Amino acid sequence: MTPDHVRYWEPWPRRMRAILGGVTVLDSRRGVVLHETGHLPEHYYPVDDLDPDLLSPAEPTEAGAARWDIGVAGRVAATAVTAYTDPSGADGGPPLADFVAVDFAAMDRWFEEDDPVYGHLRDPYHRVDVRAVRDRKPDSLLPALRRHRSGPTRTQRHSV
Repeated sequence: MTPDHVRYWEPWPRRMRAILGGVTVLDSRRGVVLHETGHLPEHYYPVDDLDPDLLSPAEPTEAGAARWDIGVAGRVAATAVTAYTDPSGADGGPPLADFVAVDFAAMDRWFEEDDPVYGHLRDPYHRVDVRAVRDRKPDSLLPALRRHRSGPTRTQRHSV
């Protein structure tokens, strides 16, 4: 028998960056993706991966979740960061203590690895993604990461 409602999380080791006003407010390789019936996957990141100097407390949600504004050079993304309502997982959700969600629409730009992301963050179960990455060693080949659903990540190289 299939349950009516499912909620689970899994690691998201890809480098994610969020930019606001030309400033990187989030840079993380330690994210997780929360999957829940009836919702797009939602990405959560360790609060330590956000620049704490840019965060200021905001009004909590009606359900009691903590929220923060992000302020950069006179711009404020109001309530752009939200903590999970029950980080212990006692409500049947995943234990996400010290993880937060960053509002995709509140940021100017998002990057997965070195590629811009448009619209919303990707659902890893609905496509094969090939992402360019910065090569740490100079040579004539450019690296790319190929990810297929939940399968292993493979590095491919192609000439310039």
